[in-house]
Amino acid sequence: MALAALCWYCVRHEPHKIEEDLLARSAAALQAGNIPIEGLSVQQQTAFLTGQRGSLIVSEDARQRVEGVWGVTEVIVQPTQEVALPPLVILSPRASQLEVDLSTFVAGKTIRFAPASDILLPDGRMILDNIATILANGGKIPVEISGHTDADGDPKLNLDLSRRRATAVKRYLVSKGISAARLSDTGFGSAKPIAANDTPEGKARNRRIEFHPLAEKSGAAISNQ
Repeated sequence: MALAALCWYCVRHEPHKIEEDLLARSAAALQAGNIPIEGLSVQQQTAFLTGQRGSLIVSEDARQRVEGVWGVTEVIVQPTQEVALPPLVILSPRASQLEVDLSTFVAGKTIRFAPASDILLPDGRMILDNIATILANGGKIPVEISGHTDADGDPKLNLDLSRRRATAVKRYLVSKGISAARLSDTGFGSAKPIAANDTPEGKARNRRIEFHPLAEKSGAAISNQ
């Protein structure tokens, strides 16, 4: 009885900690089967496996492994189609290569935060670890980090949240060895949507972090959607 009461209390008062715990244990279950975890996310007690059709992350083995994690109540498999990369503006060879590398890596990925917060979730930090490596190989090319939200809620609060999330991303990349002088951060709230805000899918696409290489004059916004 006491354990049940404790679990109820945690679900009500510390949902983000529960999500992080479920995410970590689900990731461990996948890694035990040598399954990449980039398409794994957790919301409340539901796990989502998202990836291209035929990939390991959306396989039956992956679903069964995550279903076996204690505390996960549902596993939703979400196969996706190939994601078209944004067009690139050819700059200097190094700047162009950085855009290509960022575009290739972030396509179809989401840097996730705790709801209405600038706290990065574990899967978001894992994505940024890879982005830090890409930036480290990009020489000294400066990059602007921009935060965006959907149109739900107060526009002023959305603008503030987008700025704080962009700053959190910059702070994390700096902690991984990227020079702060190379990175700038800004937020646009819901002012620059890339999809309609009248569907959950459109809202999810609008909640994003973008990376803009700034060597000379870059025309490509590298979005993590």
